[in-house]
Amino acid sequence: MTAPIDQSALETLLDSSRIGILDGGLATYLEDGLNFDLSKGPLWSARLLDEKEEDVSDGKGQKGIYDAHLHYLQAGAGIIGTSTYQASLESFERAQYDKESASRIMSKAVDLACEAVNTYNSGSHSVRPLISLSLGPYGAMLSNGAEYTGDYRRTFLAESDPQREQQPLIEEMAAFHQRRIEAFVAQPSWKDVGVLAVETVPRADEALAFRIALENVVKSHAQRGIALEKKPVYISLAFPDDRRLPWPPLNTGSNNDETDGDVDMDEDDDEDAADQDGAVQEEMDWLVQIVSDTVVQGQASQWPISGIGINCTKPYLLPRLVERMSASLATLNRPASEGGCDLERKRSSLGMQKPLLFLYPDGGLVYDPVRKVWLTPSTAGPYGGDNSAASWAANLMKLAKRITSGGDASFPDVWSGVFVGGCCKSGTDEIRALCQCRSL
Repeated sequence: MTAPIDQSALETLLDSSRIGILDGGLATYLEDGLNFDLSKGPLWSARLLDEKEEDVSDGKGQKGIYDAHLHYLQAGAGIIGTSTYQASLESFERAQYDKESASRIMSKAVDLACEAVNTYNSGSHSVRPLISLSLGPYGAMLSNGAEYTGDYRRTFLAESDPQREQQPLIEEMAAFHQRRIEAFVAQPSWKDVGVLAVETVPRADEALAFRIALENVVKSHAQRGIALEKKPVYISLAFPDDRRLPWPPLNTGSNNDETDGDVDMDEDDDEDAADQDGAVQEEMDWLVQIVSDTVVQGQASQWPISGIGINCTKPYLLPRLVERMSASLATLNRPASEGGCDLERKRSSLGMQKPLLFLYPDGGLVYDPVRKVWLTPSTAGPYGGDNSAASWAANLMKLAKRITSGGDASFPDVWSGVFVGGCCKSGTDEIRALCQCRSL
């Protein structure tokens, strides 16, 4: 029988409204708030972990990461994410590091987060914040913005390489995630990790690949007779709209359901739109089941998932996406005779609560991965506000309270709690504002 995953430390961070606070975007805060240049090479914030380049030598880079973590804790974050989003053995290899050096430097990211937590906790704080081991998707390793598109062609390879234009198989993505997880698990710093998060996932098949990777890590340790300390895990997805993940791309024919603008629709068009919306919801059902089910590839999961997230997504898209996710969970909780898979009962039998929901949208800007600049969108929709930290936080906290209140028909009571925070271009001002809104 699968041993239950202890997520009690996560649950202590929820207030009486079942809402907890995450940190904001680490990399963009290092750039905007602390004036570091992360654009050199394929490592992003992990670049600051080493002392090779002059601008981060003599501990300046590591001190910057420590300071960023501490600033978020002081702003009120209960969970801080490590500077490892783009860190993997493959990324470090492309940056001319050997495997041993890469593993050591990656582990240093957890140590720095732990140092910040220890400093913060030396004050009069009753609850110890948690460290989230932040892992980007396979696409982050490609360093070409693929996590926003789901297009995982290996464009870093030579144009003459036949593998350059191939999408990876599920097995390849699973092997990538397994190597990275095992690199962290093998380090002494693994004991300090409170939660494991794979973030900005743009593809459903990668969510499945990550779950396969977790199962393979458990099997590998069991075969070697090594005890494995399993942590709570959540998988966070990145949506370009309020309907579906970016990969695979939509058919761009005449029936494209992404058509913009005002269109006069007759009765047949109404029926088509209803059919398309039903298909979108079925796709969300499938996605949520991949993430939250207690079965992986027909076998009982040995490392089940504690939560589902949405990150690196425009704030005004969240309400409809959470509605879809909540409806999917409600469907999956039904018995098989009613079209579900008895999910809530199966999770309960493993000693697991309802899934946690993690919502950390970006600050509303749009990233251009080619020019590597942030752009202001032409429209932010009805939830765009005035782009201030206060407006951003008020809208996000209002949504969180709707989800946990139990009194909103759009959000059935399928979540054990909601963590809210920020992704790219959200900083300490936004997290501080979230804390203020939570107390209102």
